[in-house]
Amino acid sequence: MISKLFTKKNIFIIFIICFFIFIYNNSSIEHKLKEKYIKDQLKYNQQPNNHNNHNNNKNNKASNRSILKFKNSNFLNDIYPQLYTYKPSNINNNNNHEEFNNEVKEEWSVLPSEMMDKKRICIVTTEIEGPVLGGGIGTAYTALSQKLNEDGHVVTIVLVNKVKKLSADHWRELYKAKGINLVILDFIQDMDSIVKDKDINQENYKGVIGCTGPCIRSYRTYLWLAEHDADFDIVHFHDNGGIAYFTSLSQHQGIYFQSTNIVIGGHGPHLWERTANSANLDDGKHFEVDYLERKSVEYSNWLISPSNYMLNWMKYNRWELPVNSYVHQNLLPGENQQSQQQKEGEFLFKDQGANDNEKTAIIERNDFSEILFFGRLESRKGLDIFLIALDSLAEMLKEKNMKVTFLGSNTKLLDVNVMADYYIDSKCKKLGINCLILIGKSHTEAINYLNSQKENKLVVIASPIDNSPNTVLECLTHKLAIIAANVGGIPELIHPDDRRFVLFDPKPLAIVKKIKQLKEIGVSPARFAIDEWTRQTIWSNWHSVVNKIDADDIKIKESKYRLNTFDEKKSLAIIIPLNFKSNLDNILRNLNSISNQNSYYYNVQVIIIKANSQDYDSIEYDEVLNQVYKLLKKLKLNNHKVIEINNKLLQPYQIWNSKEILDIDAQFYLFLDFYDYLSDDALDTLGKVQVFTDASIITSSILFNNNTVSVLSNNFEQQQLKTPGGLITAASNQLNYRSSKVHSIFLGCSGMPGIMYNCYGSNNFMIERDALEDISIQYSINDQITNIFDIENSGSWDFYSLATNNGYKLETIPKNLFISNKLDYDLPSTYNQELRVLKNFDNILPNTFELSVLATRHFLISKRAYVNEIITSNTKVKELTDKCNRAVEREEFKENGEENRDYVESRGHIKVVFIRGHEKSGTSWLKKVVDLHPRIHMAKQEFHFSIIEDALEKFTTKPWQAAQEPYKSYTKKWYRSYVRNVLLSGVSTSLAPLIDWVGEKTPSPLQPVISGSKYILIIRDGRDVLVSLFWHYVRLGGFENWCGNHKHLVDPQYVKQYRTDTDYFHKNPENLLEKEICFRKIASGWAKRVRDDQSVIQALEAEPVAQVYTLRYEELHRNPEGYRKEIYEFLDLDYNEAEPLSVDDKTIPGGFNEKSDKNKFFRKGEIGDWKNYFTENNKKWFKEETGNLLIELGYELSNDW
Repeated sequence: MISKLFTKKNIFIIFIICFFIFIYNNSSIEHKLKEKYIKDQLKYNQQPNNHNNHNNNKNNKASNRSILKFKNSNFLNDIYPQLYTYKPSNINNNNNHEEFNNEVKEEWSVLPSEMMDKKRICIVTTEIEGPVLGGGIGTAYTALSQKLNEDGHVVTIVLVNKVKKLSADHWRELYKAKGINLVILDFIQDMDSIVKDKDINQENYKGVIGCTGPCIRSYRTYLWLAEHDADFDIVHFHDNGGIAYFTSLSQHQGIYFQSTNIVIGGHGPHLWERTANSANLDDGKHFEVDYLERKSVEYSNWLISPSNYMLNWMKYNRWELPVNSYVHQNLLPGENQQSQQQKEGEFLFKDQGANDNEKTAIIERNDFSEILFFGRLESRKGLDIFLIALDSLAEMLKEKNMKVTFLGSNTKLLDVNVMADYYIDSKCKKLGINCLILIGKSHTEAINYLNSQKENKLVVIASPIDNSPNTVLECLTHKLAIIAANVGGIPELIHPDDRRFVLFDPKPLAIVKKIKQLKEIGVSPARFAIDEWTRQTIWSNWHSVVNKIDADDIKIKESKYRLNTFDEKKSLAIIIPLNFKSNLDNILRNLNSISNQNSYYYNVQVIIIKANSQDYDSIEYDEVLNQVYKLLKKLKLNNHKVIEINNKLLQPYQIWNSKEILDIDAQFYLFLDFYDYLSDDALDTLGKVQVFTDASIITSSILFNNNTVSVLSNNFEQQQLKTPGGLITAASNQLNYRSSKVHSIFLGCSGMPGIMYNCYGSNNFMIERDALEDISIQYSINDQITNIFDIENSGSWDFYSLATNNGYKLETIPKNLFISNKLDYDLPSTYNQELRVLKNFDNILPNTFELSVLATRHFLISKRAYVNEIITSNTKVKELTDKCNRAVEREEFKENGEENRDYVESRGHIKVVFIRGHEKSGTSWLKKVVDLHPRIHMAKQEFHFSIIEDALEKFTTKPWQAAQEPYKSYTKKWYRSYVRNVLLSGVSTSLAPLIDWVGEKTPSPLQPVISGSKYILIIRDGRDVLVSLFWHYVRLGGFENWCGNHKHLVDPQYVKQYRTDTDYFHKNPENLLEKEICFRKIASGWAKRVRDDQSVIQALEAEPVAQVYTLRYEELHRNPEGYRKEIYEFLDLDYNEAEPLSVDDKTIPGGFNEKSDKNKFFRKGEIGDWKNYFTENNKKWFKEETGNLLIELGYELSNDW
């Protein structure tokens, strides 16, 4: 019986059963471990930070160590609620997502036009369509702003970046015309423009020190928003860069924005970007940015991510997410936004294909003959795995006569050190497959290509890591057949029923398998998980129904409760050090400020600290103290005391380490630096933040005043006080610190940023007694301090790091509560000070990590220096190589005998510049402006080198021996020499030493470029180009060949009328542009020229054989001096040497009479003159011929002009 039981078959079955039981148990244990870990982490995060004794610190560190024991690193897969499941408190106060039902949804998910409550919404971003060419963030916020504005919300966009094209004024006007207020906070712009702008508070543009660029940008954004605290109901930020940090911090501290919903968009933080691109964290600023982003999210009211994936990524990386963390997919701007109306009776959230009939319906599928890789040509977008897949697909592609297209921006592949298009072309030729490489295409051109014969295309999106890419959304919008990597948030965009046909693992074999499978069964367009119109409606309506009260989590509610129930003042000792006579001025300022502040939170005691050293003159010391006593009496500050401390604690400043301080009976202590004094509302702000946050230590940013004029209160009669610097007159009730100012800001950090530098706070801080007792060293006045290392290398950085690493809660207020009269900012820390701080971090880590902190910091610093050294070395090598090449080139021409050596050497330093642009784009005017510089010689003639270039192109592409190498290279060198000699022919030997540049203007395309030269390309609104060109024909003739067989651009009858009446076309504007054939031909030619030139510029970015400076006619017209200065800088010339613009030489815009017979070539050059002549037909023709080019160039935001 037993032998029958243990047959091979039964043993195998038992083994399989046991194996599955083991897998199940292991999975269950792993799941429970993960749950336990999350609960422990949440419990740890919710532990009170107000430590009453040292045992609490030990328990806290033990809890921290227990978390470190968790070894499971599997990615989390929690399900976060969709935005439409948000239940406003005015509908039902129970915000339970699980009990949410469709009836509640319908109460706020009606048509946006029917929502009555419209909000004041601010979108703060570093990217937006138009001023800054960006990525997905800019696209998402552009679409959001358009939709909110369309539905009646009041929208303000705050762009925190430098405008990359056109001018700030241009974009403000353009957005204003669309009903959106655009504010541009370009903190790099010069002070001259800031002074002229009355809408900008110049105080915000004072110097800012203390941290890196992202931190400073966040701080200055906070300053602007604080001025507009009452102006917005909702403020949007993106997570990347942590731009919301100081704004959300001030709300968290109860200072500003208490009635504002702060919303963070989870688009992809810095750490996610770095790891996605396999980039090292090789600089301390990476940790600073990571801290800014983490805290921005933690302190925000709402976190709304386009994908569930990104929220899980944040949680997996131990971000503390707000209670209100939701998922809502991005919108697409402009024409992608669906305008369909909701059908009567149709439920907004109805699942696509939800009924059985639709699910079982036969989907029409078709074959495809083109595989299209869509995305930037780099590994980050899956190019490498797609190319590997082509190895296995090559035979099928050749057999089926299929084409492979690559559509995206060109990049340099670092692994093989070549440009992507070259590598792809070589790969395709090696495999013998038909490939088309489309690089440098505009967004419109890319979409147009995707839509052309789209039923024959299969689009491949192979990104190995991504959040919620717009490429997928665009393919779904345009109903394209796609396959996409099953990563990140991509699956969430695809309808559940379509995912098995669309998604693949980001591996070459998976791509091969998916393509072959679809080749057999055919392809069909995938569907949205949530359609565009529904996403738009949810987004817009959420803004109408969201309540600020719902944004308050339990911590905020507890904070508000503490603030509202506060009824008993606490005792505060304000510690003011006396450094003999040098800081008497600040002591008087502090006493004056304290007397003016009737604190709601504190009973104040003033403590004057003096050293016990015998080095001071006791007579003079007493004299100074007498003046202090006199002022204390005048100000009625009767609760005061003077105490002595160990003098070694004053240099370097660390009076908190004095035992005598703790002999003062107080609940809180406020330490002030020698050179600093309190602002007018410092005490109430400190008290409010302490009650609101329950922090143990509070500090703030500092305002460096550098003002030696002392101004005291007039609460007492005019009097003069004697100080070492002279007489001080008491004259004003307000502290005067409105002189030259610099903000010194602190993050108030914890963790990694504190390893690199003091990001915590200054020497001015308030601390509760229990924390001071626990952290301070407590030297008494009589202690003989023998360990000088402890004293010399201690300070505020050491104190803060020790306190925060022991679990004490630090709050650093972004508002300036302290003003400093220091003439110099804090000196850099010493190496020994850094070692002391690093030891505070080592102490909280296990012994096995003892050197990790020191090693990390040394790596970051050495790595940065090492990279800088490499860059410097590479630059020197490149410069040396260029010099050698130029020398060889000059010698070669000498041997050929084509040039006179002496004549050439006298002009060998002169470089070549070309002005290019479409006809009537302002090339002639630009030439006159550039030629005002004495070191530039512009040829008077137009040489039209493009004709020779075209001939050479045809010649060198013929199958003749003379068109092959090496003769082809000889021809190109001859041509470069010919162009240079033609341009130099106008420069005499005597004039040559004064000339740096010789140039020529021809309204022709950029291509082909002459290597080593510089180009200035001017672009003008194509509508104004058309008007100007037609006007040129009327006034001077010409351009007849632009209209094909129709020789006349304008009816000769109308031209004849103009000859007798120069106002004819002003009276009959519709007659100027009435010829459709001519109009369309010129419009399409302008669009092609602009796009071709943009492609050349993109190619030059990849292979910079020449440099191009691009400017707009409109910007040169608005600000000729500013752009002329940039042009001269581009040419390495001194702007101050140039002659001024004038009417006489026709260099001032509009500085001539267009009706004068002497000035027929130049008209008024008015911006937007097309509005005076375009009919509805003209608008229609122009849009059909140019597509979205005006939008891409920034002249319009949409095609509804």
